[in-house]
Amino acid sequence: MAADDAPHEQQVHDGSAAPSSSAHCTPLSSRPETAWDFYGDKNVLAPMVRVGHLPTRLLALQYGADIVYGPETIDKRLMSCSRQSDEVTGTTVFVDHDNKALFTTCALEREKVVMQIGTNNAVNALKAAEVVAKDVAAIDVNMGCPKPFSTQGAMGSRLLSDVEKARDIMATLRRNLPSSVHVTCKIRLLDDVDSTVAFARAMEACGISALGVHARYIPQRPRDAAHWKLVKPVVDALACPVILSGDVFTFADFQRARDELGVAAAMTARGAQWNASIFRADGFHSNNEVREAFLQKCCWMSKYPYQLAKFQLQEMMLAPSWFHRAPGDVMTLKTDLGRAIQSAKSLRGLCEALGPSMARYHDACVEWRAKRGSEAKEALDDNGDEHPFNLMHRHASSTCM
Repeated sequence: MAADDAPHEQQVHDGSAAPSSSAHCTPLSSRPETAWDFYGDKNVLAPMVRVGHLPTRLLALQYGADIVYGPETIDKRLMSCSRQSDEVTGTTVFVDHDNKALFTTCALEREKVVMQIGTNNAVNALKAAEVVAKDVAAIDVNMGCPKPFSTQGAMGSRLLSDVEKARDIMATLRRNLPSSVHVTCKIRLLDDVDSTVAFARAMEACGISALGVHARYIPQRPRDAAHWKLVKPVVDALACPVILSGDVFTFADFQRARDELGVAAAMTARGAQWNASIFRADGFHSNNEVREAFLQKCCWMSKYPYQLAKFQLQEMMLAPSWFHRAPGDVMTLKTDLGRAIQSAKSLRGLCEALGPSMARYHDACVEWRAKRGSEAKEALDDNGDEHPFNLMHRHASSTCM
């Protein structure tokens, strides 16, 4: 993990007035005054395909995350979605034309969740953003993904080679979305520092609230060390908050990034994928505890795809040997637990793999949803503003004790 030899003295911001930056291109739009309030001194769950869905985001928030990103969603798919409310679980579900739940959120994360969009077109980006704008805190454009999934569609890191298109997308979003919705993008390092800074300045001129920088070059993969020190010139050149991404594996790494680079925030992907309690200032929970907490949130949701839960549980058990291990953690699939998770064919099967109490928890959630479904309006009226998840969690927990 690379970092500067000498710590960088972090600038102090009052939340409403950001520091001035060196002169660059004329701003296309102004940054919301709340940008530093939202992004300053924050620990962030990074966007992760197949992992960053609602259960993982709620788990990260439970453990102390300040901001949580959903997985990248392609603009054209999001444009076709209809917004539906699930009164039983208290969730808002965006369903595409194939009747597939593309994005699910709830009031518990409303002020902290970021929708990341994959796009190569300003008009489509805006149409997609407008679908979810009332239900998220920010819209982020993926400009860093190097995988063919994104680049073949001229999205992701392909945008780094087309600054005018990237500028058009960001300016269009900022000009047309309410100022209460933050607009950001997440990039990778370009071939040299000057190129990275120039691209970052072009994005800042669009009025973005923050810039995420994945401290790796486009060809690099997670096994390659992140180049932390190359993010500092970007921080020094911009007035908007900068978010570091790359090689954040402990709670201490969040603050170390702020101290050494002067970034406003830092985000973690693999660290949270392997153990979401990375956000706890008091240290990691055991992997066993985190597994149960994660599955509890999956059980709460209606028809949460067990394949997604299974993938996440498997990834938690595939953490490398150097990553944090608590006493008693089972961190390999070559165990009875690992084999039971791999062979599970349903959400209940995954719960059974963790033990009888989790199986009872699953059944209690199913029973609770069925009962609440038949009495949904009455239950909502009786319980006022209390969120359905809190009610279900207490009921299911007491049932499986």
